[in-house]
Amino acid sequence: MPVTEARVTIPQPPQLVFQRARDIQAIARNMPNVDAIKILVNEPNRTVVAWTGRTYGRTVRWTEEDHWDPQNLTCHFKQVQGDFDSFSGTWTFQAVPGGTEFVHRLVWELNIPLLGPLLQGVIKKAVQDNSNAIAAAIAAICQA
Repeated sequence: MPVTEARVTIPQPPQLVFQRARDIQAIARNMPNVDAIKILVNEPNRTVVAWTGRTYGRTVRWTEEDHWDPQNLTCHFKQVQGDFDSFSGTWTFQAVPGGTEFVHRLVWELNIPLLGPLLQGVIKKAVQDNSNAIAAAIAAICQA
């Protein structure tokens, strides 16, 4: 399965970046390819969010369950329903000189019958673009 990773250094302490990253609505507002989100479950260390986005003119939908670990400053997520065949990963928030290194790591698979093999390069780019957009959105909300 393909693995996509995006990372950014944010000039804020890890605890602050972790807290701000939990604001899924703010992240979505800073991602131009996200059309809508709906928070289905919002518990202290668990969220379930339905996402609707678009890429290359195609609408993509998934519902994601997030498990937040404030002790280790991580978020483990996985798709519980949606367009991907497989979708899971982690967000990590690591102290580095100058702030926090945020890393978004996603293991995914999306098969499209008949055209899938022809489109894998396009799909991989779209998923990488989305990972980069998440990192940029988290950086943006931490600077506000």
